[in-house]
Amino acid sequence: MKVGQSLATVFGLNAQKFSCMHEMMRNLSILCASLALWIGSILPVNQSHAAENWKGLISSQYPIGFEISPKEACENAEEQAKLDAMSLAGCEKLSFRQFETCETSDDAERCEFFQETFNAYDNCFVSKYKLLERNTNKLDLNQNLVCEVAAEINVRGFKSQHNPNLIVQVDDALSRNFKIGDEILVKGKLSQPSFINVLAWYPEIDRDNLYMLHSDELLNEPKFSSDFELPPVTRSERWWAFLPEGYNREESNEFIIVLASAKPFKVMPKEARSSFFGRLDEFGRENWRIARYSYRIFK
Repeated sequence: MKVGQSLATVFGLNAQKFSCMHEMMRNLSILCASLALWIGSILPVNQSHAAENWKGLISSQYPIGFEISPKEACENAEEQAKLDAMSLAGCEKLSFRQFETCETSDDAERCEFFQETFNAYDNCFVSKYKLLERNTNKLDLNQNLVCEVAAEINVRGFKSQHNPNLIVQVDDALSRNFKIGDEILVKGKLSQPSFINVLAWYPEIDRDNLYMLHSDELLNEPKFSSDFELPPVTRSERWWAFLPEGYNREESNEFIIVLASAKPFKVMPKEARSSFFGRLDEFGRENWRIARYSYRIFK
């Protein structure tokens, strides 16, 4: 199996290609207070400052530049709006980042933006997102051309807490840089026997969805009890690093979610991030744990 952004081809999916860059010059202002912080403005609507339930109108901007198309800028502005909403909801920020993945990147800022998005928050998720407006003819306070988006966003906190005895960790020694054609293995440890599902997020071509790489859904009992290696050596399946056909950048940032659960959990071949985390919420947070792994594929 070709891993990475080629996965859309593996599953016969037509993922739209887009790329994005990130310039960490952002202005965030809260409407009615005119407080400049990053890019954008926030107008709370019927808000409750708790991770369990937050709803608001978010406006965010992102600069359009020589290497940043209006479409790319708008994609970044939308992603930043979601991060802003989770911050306002009081979500618990993860204490770690994997910015070491970006140390050798030709575009470290872009790489770090995806890292921030992937590893931002732990105890909540965006349950609903509705784009209200997109304007690519807006000027910021410095008279730079930006894309400005406005969206209605719902943030939901998970109903239950993690089981402290259920832990999954990805091996810190795993490579985070792959050339085209390299084999990708995901190794780690479990604190107790668990079912393992592996999903991938490819923000370079599809920010909205997660793609299934491995599922233990059909097993009657957990296959892994302590150490795990994926794909399993007992299968003929292999994961290879590839870039999608026609991809015009030198490198690709990709992310993997390892989901360990006390009982089987159904994973879809392709599913929206909001839907996936919503189903996990209904599944019960005490029944699962997630580990995150990021890497780059380059030519």
